[in-house]
Amino acid sequence: MKNSLIACGGTGAHVALAMLRFHTLGYALGFFRRGDKSLELPTLYLVDQDYGDGATATEPTAWQEVRRLAQSHPGRYNWEDSLKIVTPLPVGRDNKWFGPPNDTLGVRFKDSPYLRLLTSRDQQGIRYSHGMMGSPAIGSLLFRLKQFDTRPEGGNKDAAFNTLLKEHGRVAVVGSAVGGTGASVAPTLARMLAEKGAHVMAVMVLDWFKFKTEGVADETAARAQRRNMSMTENANSAFAYYGRSLASDVATVPVGIPSRMVDSRQFTSDTQQPIFEAYVHGVAALCCLHQYLKPSPPGLYQMGTEDPVCLGGGNSLPGGGSIQSLANQAATLADMLDAFAHVLFVSHSRGLLSIEPAIYKHIRKFAEPKEVGQVARALAKEYREHITWLRDTLGVDPHPNRNLLLERHSRKRLAEKEQPSG
Repeated sequence: MKNSLIACGGTGAHVALAMLRFHTLGYALGFFRRGDKSLELPTLYLVDQDYGDGATATEPTAWQEVRRLAQSHPGRYNWEDSLKIVTPLPVGRDNKWFGPPNDTLGVRFKDSPYLRLLTSRDQQGIRYSHGMMGSPAIGSLLFRLKQFDTRPEGGNKDAAFNTLLKEHGRVAVVGSAVGGTGASVAPTLARMLAEKGAHVMAVMVLDWFKFKTEGVADETAARAQRRNMSMTENANSAFAYYGRSLASDVATVPVGIPSRMVDSRQFTSDTQQPIFEAYVHGVAALCCLHQYLKPSPPGLYQMGTEDPVCLGGGNSLPGGGSIQSLANQAATLADMLDAFAHVLFVSHSRGLLSIEPAIYKHIRKFAEPKEVGQVARALAKEYREHITWLRDTLGVDPHPNRNLLLERHSRKRLAEKEQPSG
């Protein structure tokens, strides 16, 4: 049965990044297994109109980091079809429906008698090609219009969106419950896929950051304060909606953190927000992994965090093991790969009195040892990136196997010691 992760908006992209980190670490170590098989990387969809392509963002977005990690990993040849992007906005027949200058409701529907009745002045000015600006009402309206892209008459107007709607098997839909794109798109998508027979879980992340209001210009502080207030209001209404409605159709998991642990970040509007990782993204990713390992029936589920080292009230991983054991084994594997790379990069003579390491001798039968060493070194570097994330973001300090470290030091001493001549 296929696994898919549908990440909606900027928060969803951050959860997709955490999922990729867990997968990169866990797959090689045999974590996250169904029976005797490790989970393959799920198909990752980003549903967002402002994902960033690297050309205009001064700092990388979360999705740019997902792409970078996927493209640099040796497993990328198996992942080339696993990353997909879908816009939540209607594209229309010419694929320019939401393009400037028609990317505000005030311009697009200026002649509609319902515009002033249904939207405020601020909502009419939202440039939705850049994001929903924390307004799920606008996002829901536009996503409802998105359904016209799937009508058979006139041809398929959005192939990527239609591909997403055909996803089956185990599906996790994740996004912010308090923002714009995630709050408006994720619940609707979850319902649509469940109606088509997929096993769906909606993972909705509550307030995990606040915009800073101190030390900034008055106008920026006022805009940041309005956004903070709207996120709180969105969270309150989201709880009622999830409990009364969404949970009756799909497994629904609100993921929250204590208010004292909410991060503060600079106000950046919604335009290509730079990456800002938090441990709550790791919690949400673990919920998605739980869905892939053991799909949950419709209902409202609780998942929360009280401390960075206690995800969901404990340190266990779905399917067995713990985050600490994953971190320990990942650090040990990184050390092992570095040791192998060191051995493979050194030229070993094949004389009568020389010592040719077994790994070098074995690999030489199939490939150039130095090339394999380069791959091992690249893998070790990537593992260490994720290990740093485990420590700095999740608060889990890895402890590699010290016996391997001693072995590694022994190998280094033996390589530096001159071999006896007879």
